Amino acid sequence: MVQIFHGYQGSTSLDCLILFRQLMVDVVSVSSFGHQHGALSRWTPTAQDPLCVAIGDFPKRGILVCL
Repeated sequence: MVQIFHGYQGSTSLDCLILFRQLMVDVVSVSSFGHQHGALSRWTPTAQDPLCVAIGDFPKRGILVCL
């Protein structure tokens, strides 16, 4: 993640919430399953890993189910 930050170095704004979500998927997959999902390495400012999108949408989907 530090390399990603250094790559942008103030040239543009970054959505850190999305970036940290990508990191979280990689950390959980390594600690739980013993292999890296690679979500952080596939991150770009315009595209996200589908698993990370699903995790980000989970609270919204939970609210819709409760209604």
